[in-house]
Amino acid sequence: MNESVDVQAPPSGTVPLRRNWRFQVFWSGAVASLLGLRIAGLAYPLLILALTGSPATAGAFGALQTGTMLLLAIPGGAVADRANRRTVLAGALALQAAAVASVSIAMALHVLTVAQLMGTAVLLGAGTAFGGPVRMLALRSLVPPEQLSQALVQEEVRTSGGNLVGAPLGGVLYALGRALPFVASAVGCVLAVISIFVVRFDGRVQRPAGQARGSFLQGVRILWAGRLLRTVLFLVGTLGVVNAALTLVVIVQLQHDGASSGTVGLVLAGEALGGVLGALLTKRLHAALAPGHLLLAVGWCVAPLLLLMAVPWGTGWLLVVLSLIALGQPSLTVMLDILVFRQVDDAVRGRVIATTIATIGVGTPVGSALGGLLLQFESPAVALATLAVVLCVPLVTASFNRELRAARWPAD
Repeated sequence: MNESVDVQAPPSGTVPLRRNWRFQVFWSGAVASLLGLRIAGLAYPLLILALTGSPATAGAFGALQTGTMLLLAIPGGAVADRANRRTVLAGALALQAAAVASVSIAMALHVLTVAQLMGTAVLLGAGTAFGGPVRMLALRSLVPPEQLSQALVQEEVRTSGGNLVGAPLGGVLYALGRALPFVASAVGCVLAVISIFVVRFDGRVQRPAGQARGSFLQGVRILWAGRLLRTVLFLVGTLGVVNAALTLVVIVQLQHDGASSGTVGLVLAGEALGGVLGALLTKRLHAALAPGHLLLAVGWCVAPLLLLMAVPWGTGWLLVVLSLIALGQPSLTVMLDILVFRQVDDAVRGRVIATTIATIGVGTPVGSALGGLLLQFESPAVALATLAVVLCVPLVTASFNRELRAARWPAD
């Protein structure tokens, strides 16, 4: 196996990614849907609070959406490996568009209820569970193998950029009219559906003749069978737990300092800003570090940064440190694709992707619960120190893992 990832120029005759119109149209549609969903993501809790005045009900929306996504993730991967992927992706996006559009229609008719909003949360989570794995699979049919890493970096820019712009834009639209964020979200999903029909790609599953479909738990078996894969997923999942808890800790810390809601939003945007910058550094990080060393380096950088967040140097300091913490995440996301997703047959790749998403996604509710529990009894500074310890425990163990340290990028 090679020491470095594929970073060479595309072979002669290959169209540069920026001129690959099929990928760029598909990517633009994904940008529209993601931005729309992020815009509405801020508006849901605001609307629920306006209707009920209950923070618990507002929190239940996000919990229900995430819970549905996690519950249906593995079945969604099985569908991705068995059904036509273009049809599944278009259906998932259409489902999300209809769910969001129903909110704005109900508002216009003055019949919106909390029950409908909770139903919307379920439909949004289901759309993500079935559409997420298929999107990653569809991308592979739009770019040549030597440009896949570059395409994934552009995907990371899309995700972080949507997170950076979506919430502030959602706040502005909600102030102009409560229904506007949901209209914008529905339009974004519709544009994504249109892009799927404009861009032709093979939606059939590539399965060798005579090969059985296998169990819908095949992805779990594949990931559990490899000790290296288990170690990588556990470390990346732990980072997800810490990041989820960190968001709540930062909010409470800023509130203790008397910061306004606008300042809180600005500081939290530092995570998305770090993600955008980290995506631009992914190519260099992969060329400089072997995968195991990259994972350990990111983890060991995050641990002391958590402690530095407790230093009372103002909101600007928190924004900078939060950006630095997020800097390595895009390189780890692309690393997972190279080490895991590209190494399995297309016939089971959807299940492997879905299992990975579900495994890492569990970190969000676990981290939120851990952060809330810590803040219930301790100060933000103590909570940050505890999160650093939580991260260091698996890092110490992984640092002595010879298989992880010896891991190399696969040959092209």
